[in-house]
Amino acid sequence: MCVRGSALSLYLVQLLSPVDEKFHTHLRRNGAKNIEKTLATVNATLDSNCVIEVLHQPNQSQMGLRFFIWAGLQSKYRHSSFMYSKACELLQINQNLGVVDIVEVYRVDGYVVSAKAFKVVLNLCEEARLANEALWILGKMNEFGLEADTTAYNVVIRLFCEKGDMDMAEELMKRWVLVIFILI
Repeated sequence: MCVRGSALSLYLVQLLSPVDEKFHTHLRRNGAKNIEKTLATVNATLDSNCVIEVLHQPNQSQMGLRFFIWAGLQSKYRHSSFMYSKACELLQINQNLGVVDIVEVYRVDGYVVSAKAFKVVLNLCEEARLANEALWILGKMNEFGLEADTTAYNVVIRLFCEKGDMDMAEELMKRWVLVIFILI
């Protein structure tokens, strides 16, 4: 809950653990440019408490989302289902729809996005029950030179089944069968 330049900000930073403070301070100083690249320079170990503390920053949903995706890509840390739920709550994914915007930001910035990053975004869509947005994300993978795998298709198919849109779920299953035959 840091507000730059305020006494409250200083107080809250003092409440953070040293690891939380490193990430929090880094994000405040470096802004939205090259977040992922510069986060790699922070010499700290991630854990779920650290991620939650960083996500508590108000009015920083896009930066928080980028941090969450970056954290999910780190080799020594993995988001739990609880963390996806907490991220959806703290970043207000249902109201904000930043998951769609973030892919466009990555494209415009020329950021190299991995299949794993798309899976983090799809898992957020799954947790927030955003079927249409997940379908859009699935389609964007090709623009980044990535092929959606079984896991990605299953997330989107499941969302449309839960939504009751069996026609779209069936269409996605047919599309996936074609992808399998192309890969073989």
